[in-house]
Formats: sequence, structure tokens, C-alpha cells
Amino acid sequence: MSSIKLLSDKMQERIADFGWYELTDIQEKTIPLVINSDKHLIIEAETASGKTEAVFLPMLSLVENSNNYRNEVKILYISPLKALINDQFKRVYKLAEEMNIRITKWHGDVNSNIKKNFLDNPSGILQITPESIEAFMINRPERIKEVFKGVEYIVIDEIHSFIGQDRGYHLQSLLYRLGKYFDKKPRVFGLSATIDGIDLIKQWICNDTNKVELVSSSVSSKKTFYNIMHFDKPENSEDSINPLIIDDILKLTDNNKAIVFCNSREKVESLTYNLNEKLGYKKFYAHHSYIDKALREEIENLVKEDESICIVSTSTLELGIDIGSVDLIIQFDSTFTVSSLKQRIGRTGRRKNQDRISQIYTEEPESLLLSATTVELMKQGRVEKPIISFKNYDYLFQQILSMIVEHNGIRVEQLIPEINNNPVFNKIDNHSIILLLKHMISKNIISSLDSSSELLLGYEGEKIVHNKNFYAMFESEEPYEVIYDTKKIGLYDEYKSKDQIVVLSGRSWIVVSTIPENRKIYVEPFNKYVLPRFEPSIGERSELVRNELFNFLNNKVVPSYVNDYGIEIIKEYEEPYLKGNLKKNQRINITTAKENCCQLFIGDKKLRCIDLYLISNNDNRCVCDYTLGQLFYDDSFNLDVIKNIKYDNLIDTKVSEIVEKNSFSKYFSYLPQELKKELYLERFCDFNGLKEFFDNIDIIDIGE
Repeated sequence: MSSIKLLSDKMQERIADFGWYELTDIQEKTIPLVINSDKHLIIEAETASGKTEAVFLPMLSLVENSNNYRNEVKILYISPLKALINDQFKRVYKLAEEMNIRITKWHGDVNSNIKKNFLDNPSGILQITPESIEAFMINRPERIKEVFKGVEYIVIDEIHSFIGQDRGYHLQSLLYRLGKYFDKKPRVFGLSATIDGIDLIKQWICNDTNKVELVSSSVSSKKTFYNIMHFDKPENSEDSINPLIIDDILKLTDNNKAIVFCNSREKVESLTYNLNEKLGYKKFYAHHSYIDKALREEIENLVKEDESICIVSTSTLELGIDIGSVDLIIQFDSTFTVSSLKQRIGRTGRRKNQDRISQIYTEEPESLLLSATTVELMKQGRVEKPIISFKNYDYLFQQILSMIVEHNGIRVEQLIPEINNNPVFNKIDNHSIILLLKHMISKNIISSLDSSSELLLGYEGEKIVHNKNFYAMFESEEPYEVIYDTKKIGLYDEYKSKDQIVVLSGRSWIVVSTIPENRKIYVEPFNKYVLPRFEPSIGERSELVRNELFNFLNNKVVPSYVNDYGIEIIKEYEEPYLKGNLKKNQRINITTAKENCCQLFIGDKKLRCIDLYLISNNDNRCVCDYTLGQLFYDDSFNLDVIKNIKYDNLIDTKVSEIVEKNSFSKYFSYLPQELKKELYLERFCDFNGLKEFFDNIDIIDIGE
């Protein structure tokens, strides 16, 4: 029997109106579990498989048959992106409107009248971001109970994008804090196309993992086709993109709609400009976080309607924003993670009987190797597991301020148990909590009444909390607005004076005037091209990919999906492995007349430990390569020393210096020195992991 029969009569009528005569595999599996069980669910299925409907069809059926859904919020939908909320609003509205279940979106771009109407009668479905939950708790603490008390279901879209990330810790803490306002514990439904480390995700949702069930669908008639084209990067070229890549992309997209993904805003702008310039008209549109939101939405709607248009994008289109069907995905350079590539490839093949096609271009040998290894991991069905931090002192700093405002002052004996029981902070000992509170008092961030243990905001704390960017855990940039006529084009990192050139939204602009104090740059179109300049996005390379690179080279893989020139490059890197006949617990150390290279292929956290040792000992004879996770060193350097690196006084002194001079997260600089060091060492280093690695591998010397 189809799961359709489990839905309410109105819902069955509604989906019949849509012409849905059969459900997808994930919907058939999910609907009975939503309706007939009380478990939390993790719904894992490929992009465009109907995950959203898989939970909303049965949820709306249950809500329709419940009491007070016209007077209480029943479903809390949480998304990592405002754009995704806007997109999902349309989909869910179509399902809910005939059932008279109200749906409201609530984030920073929503009109204040919509929010006021919701607050007049909170009910139905509330779609919101973590930052807007925080803002609600700060600005309307007296309304929290009224608005959230009736919530029965929490849907977390793209849940993988939260786990182990700053916004994930933030959300987990907020959901714990909201818990005391719910009349009963809501069920949580997490949606994702990319999941590994399922036990960690279950624990993120609920401490009792037996109450969390994974619903997974691997049913797909679609094939995924991979192709990697490697070209040399042009020497002494201002453009820095091989013209052959431009020509090839234009051929591929001649009759195909595509998203071209890049790893940086600079590359998006450069590629967009060069593609349109070669074509002679505008077919490619740039899409990244520094292009104005309204302009991005225009582009998204335009691409839905016009099959001839393509988008060049950063990760802004990696998640599930609907831009219609896409014929192929193009990736420029290797992605930082397997998960990212999987999400991006999932944007194609949405049409019935349409396979997924991905084309990857590389210009550096290292990018070629990482891309090929990432594809091999994709074919094996392996993605990265989340990495969880426990010494989250920076997030605790922000949440302490938030809780003080929420409670209009809070006593220490009330605050500390709240922290102890919060799943984000329950591994932090009371000594560290007291140390942080005393430090905050000493800096006038919080104050303590002499006659009691009640904590209030201090003068500096008031300034922090009332800053418009307080609600977010991530660092908020303050770039310059770029304006043409009366229309905002987007943002730019650095100040530009009159007659300087700005490249933004895929074209060049000349600065005609500026208002530095208001951070505004006024421009007009210009026909001269300069290289775009943006602050680089910093991301760590996947340790899974680096580790697998050893197997890729050692197994002498010759991928059929790589072009002939790329195969030549891969074979050059595989040549030393032909001599070694290596085992899994061995790594090679290549010694030549030109250079020495120890191919460890380790992650950034382990590599950073080696770097700390070298820097603290003023040893520049060895250099860490953060692209492939290997070492280059002089003949005079004794490689054995890195096998026995321990956290000693010299390294401790260097770490103290680093954390004093640098800020590694939004609230890092507000922490006492001791907690800064602990946080840095846990989040960015892995001395124990490095020791374990060297305890279990042998380094084999291979000469020319």
C-alpha cells in the first residue's frame, strides 16, 4: 500500500491536484515513520528526491488533525540560508494553503509588517535562521514562551552544513535554551543529501541516540558522469585562466544550462568576465555573497525562465536554492571537500531520465591530483565525517551575554548549571567557566552586584550585544557598498578612489565618486578589465582526500575520465610508487638533486603541529605544503625530528604569541589567554593525532 493513504484526506486531495500519483522512494519510507512513530529522523537522499515533501506531507497531515494549529506555532523550520527559506516558502505554501495552515518566514530581510502580523497571532509554520532565533530571544524575551510553546516538530534543512560548524554549535545551544519553553519535547527531522558520521549527527539531535532513526534512500536510476580536463596555467598572464578552458566551457554550454562553481569570488568574477568577453554577449552571470541580494535573486529567477543562461558561482548555490533544471555542473579547481563536490553535482540531473554530468577543470598538478582523488571517493560513496569541538569558549562567551539579556540578569548559581547541561558546553569544566566569567567582569563586559551573585551586562557588554552583528557566531565583514546610479551592485573589500577600476557582477566599473565615512563607492560601467581583488576565503583541505591520495598514487590509478595530458601528469606523480611496492602503513620520502619531499598526505591540524615546531625552533630548512599535506626540506634537515614532536615550552611560548596577536573567530579576542590557547590547540592542532600517525607508519626513502 502506498504511504499516500496515511496522509489526511485534504492532503491526499492536494497532492492529487498537483498530479502526484506516486511518491518517491524517500517519501514512501519517511511518511510512515513521521505518522506512526515518535522518533527523531535523519532523512538522507539525493538532491531533488523530495526530502522536503517527505516530512511536510505527513507533518501537515498531523498538524491539520491537531488542536490549536491556528493559534500556536506547530512546525519550526530552520535553514542555513535566508535564500533557502524564501525558496522553500513557496513550496510549502502550496501544500499548506488549502489546509489553512499559516506559514511565516522570519529573517533579517522580511518586512516588519509580516513579523508584526505573525506576532499578533503566532501560528502554523515558522521558517527561521539560527541568527533570527537569537535575535528573537534577545529582543523579545517576554514573547519566547508564547511563540514557541506549542512547537511539535523542528525541521533542520541541510543539517550537514551545521554539524561541526560555528552556526551548528550556535543552533544546538539555541535549541537547548528553547527547550524550557516548549510544552513538550518536539521531534526533530534533519534533511541532507550528504551524510557521514551518522552517530555524531544522531547525538547532535538527541543524547539518547536510540530515539533517532536514519531514513536513507539510495534508489536512483541516474548515473553520474565525471570528466576532468587538465591544462597548464598560463605563464606571465594577467588573466591567469587558460584560454583553452574558456573555449571548452563555451562549447559545453552552447546548448546546455550549467552552473560553473569556483572556490573564490575572484575566480568567479574573472571567469564570468572572460567567458562573456570571448562570447561577445552576456550569457554568464556571477553569483556570490558580495553581489547584492536583490541582484542575486534577479539572476536566480532569470535562470529559471531562460534555459540559455548559465551561472558562475561560489558555494552560494551549493545548497538547495531552486534555479530550475541544470544540464551539467562545471567545477573550476578541486573542491576543498568530497561533501562539497557531492552537493554541487547534486544540482544537475533533475529532469526525468536525465543523468548527472560534471566537468572539472584544473590548471595546477596538485589540483588535478586532489580532484581525481575526490572523484574516486565520490564513486566509493565516502564523504567526510564531522569534526566536533568541545572547548567552545568563544561561543560560550556570546551565549553568556545572550542568556543575561534573555533573563534580564542571571545569577551565577543558575547560569553554571545551564552551561553544564548545554550539549555544546557540557565538556567545559567549572574552573574554566569561572575563569571566563571573572575575565568578563574584569573587562566590564559583565558586572556582578555586590550584594548578590546576579550577573548583568557591563558597559562593554552593552556595546557588544547592541551591535547589529551580535546575533551571528560567524565574523561579519564591513566592506564598501558599490552603487551604480541608484542601484546597489554589491560589495567590495577595499576602498577605491576616483577613476580606479572595480570588477564586480561579471563586468568592470570605474569609480566616479566615494563617501568613505559611509563606506559607499559610486561607479559607472567601464570597458577596461583589471584582475578582481577580494579578501580570500580560507578553507581547510579535507584530510580524507589527502589520506586517500596515497592510495590513489600507490594503486597506480589511471582514471578514464581524465584527459590525456592530465594522465601524463598523474603518471609522473605515480612513478616513485612504482619503485616502492608500498604497504598502507608506509609513506615515501623522495630525495633528488633538486629537492627532498616527504609525502605524508596528512591534514592541516597535524601539519600545523609540525609548523609550530619549526617556527618555535627558528628552523626554516623544512617547509609545510598545505595543498597536499607534505614536507619539502633541505639536505641538512634531519627528518627524524618530526617523528617525535611533543608540545613543549618552546611551542607553548609560540602558541601564546600567536593567540595574543591573532583572532581566530568572532569572539576569540574577548577570551583570557589560558582559554585562547586551549581553544586554538583543540580546534587547529592535533599533536596526539600526529604522534599516532608516526607511531603507525614507516617512511621509505626513494631516490631518483
